[in-house]
Amino acid sequence: MTDPFAGTAAALIADHWSQLPAAPIAPRTAGVVAWTGTQLIVWGGASDGRSDATLYADGASYDPATKQWTTLPVAPVSARTQMGWVWTGSSLVVFGGYGSVASDGSVAPLADGAIFTPSTNSWRKLPSAPLSPRFNPELVWTGHEVLVIGGDPADESVDGPGYAAGEAAYDPSTNRWRTLPAMPSTSGHEVRHLRAMVTDRGIYVGQMWQHVTTDGNTTDIGAGVDFVVYDPSHNTWAKRETSAATLNDQPAGLDGVTVAGDELLVLPGQGWHGDDSTWPPSFGQHGYRLDFATGTWSAMSAGPIDATDPLGVWTGSALLEYTGTIGSSVDGGPTTGAGESAVWDSRTDTWTALPTAPGAQFGDNAVWAGDRLLEWGLSGLQFGP
Repeated sequence: MTDPFAGTAAALIADHWSQLPAAPIAPRTAGVVAWTGTQLIVWGGASDGRSDATLYADGASYDPATKQWTTLPVAPVSARTQMGWVWTGSSLVVFGGYGSVASDGSVAPLADGAIFTPSTNSWRKLPSAPLSPRFNPELVWTGHEVLVIGGDPADESVDGPGYAAGEAAYDPSTNRWRTLPAMPSTSGHEVRHLRAMVTDRGIYVGQMWQHVTTDGNTTDIGAGVDFVVYDPSHNTWAKRETSAATLNDQPAGLDGVTVAGDELLVLPGQGWHGDDSTWPPSFGQHGYRLDFATGTWSAMSAGPIDATDPLGVWTGSALLEYTGTIGSSVDGGPTTGAGESAVWDSRTDTWTALPTAPGAQFGDNAVWAGDRLLEWGLSGLQFGP
């Protein structure tokens, strides 16, 4: 039985970082990192973010109870990175990503996927999807279907902006796809990126948009976030208005988000200001919280690692953040060592600095495993007992 105290801010303050046992696969970034309820599953990814990176089609599972790794069977899809994935409660579904990077930074997105079922230790390839090739798609589980929403299209580079239109749903019980109704948008708001989140009020999709105006001499880019909600029971979309007391009480983008009960938490970090290289990044900002019931934004208190462009996971009662930047400045961001961490208590809106992870080389993703954080990418780490 899971300790009800596990995951609270008080419990995390007493915990520590440690290294995971060596895995039977190579370190990597931008791969699948999923939690099944009993095991961590890692699959795919790239050796690094460069154009000559090695892409992987292998994977492994880790059982924290036995501290043992097990190699996954060979998947029926090619090596890839920046794919979308979701755990359905019984299987892992993987879709999209890209399988190569040219010297000019252009990529070859994919429109296929596969499903892995741990109980049978087997993969099967997904049927052909009614979707265009895309990388970084958003995958969410409704309890009945896997939704594939957005992603970056074939005509963009790894770091380029984009939005691959068209959404679809996959039903694992029938092994069939269906096309979703068109997602609404706001006139004059050119959608460039999406973030999809499962909530008790439906599937929230944050649309990061821009609006470009020019008078022939100067060009201005306005940018922001709109929300639409998909209702799986009625197969319908609706717009969701949000508000804040001032413009400073809402985030400039959705770089890092997590659903925390009836709130959406936006991690502090680099806000998104539209596709304009003249905009400076906005590191060091505080986090934000959106009340789903009222649609109201408010600011989180400032934290001890806000300036490090942190990553984070929601434990069920607290937000555990850790440094995502490694060693040197990334995209104009802060220069910092990896491993700094902190915990936010949702009841009191207070932060507490946590111990630094020794020898940390954080990857892109981590999961909350009931009583500990598990991270595996460039290294394998856990924070917990």
